[in-house]
Amino acid sequence: MRISRIKLDHFRRFSDLEIKNIPDTARLVVLAGPNGCGKSSLFDALSLWYQLNAGWGWMGDQTYYAKATDLARQIHDRVNIQVHGGKDPRKRGAFYFRSPYRNDPEFNLGSLTRMVSIVDDLRFRRMIEGDAAVTQNYQRLASQAFEDVFAKEAATTTR
Repeated sequence: MRISRIKLDHFRRFSDLEIKNIPDTARLVVLAGPNGCGKSSLFDALSLWYQLNAGWGWMGDQTYYAKATDLARQIHDRVNIQVHGGKDPRKRGAFYFRSPYRNDPEFNLGSLTRMVSIVDDLRFRRMIEGDAAVTQNYQRLASQAFEDVFAKEAATTTR
């Protein structure tokens, strides 16, 4: 699925932003700019739109997402996204977000639990939040390794 158009109306720092005509042949879209120009705001819009449309809901923080001059309008009306090819971007797993805040210097694995699929897990709500994916991915790898050893290996090992 490839995004063709994004329209933001009174969302975070943008009064009226439209990014359009993104070609469906684009393999890489680079978003670059100085601090404070709206890069995280754009990704917050994508993330919020996905959360609302894929059934994750949202945390209801209107003051974080809306411009202070326009708090009366519904958040659903502030972000519009269109995709190429008529695919449904609203299903879970259609988008995958990673925060730049990805570290866990204190990782410690005290127990193993089976982890949900990575596409069924909403790890953070805002782009400025820390992403616990590093810890979760370590747990996912360790859990899968133990499952492979104890479940799959045990089925093929003869005594």
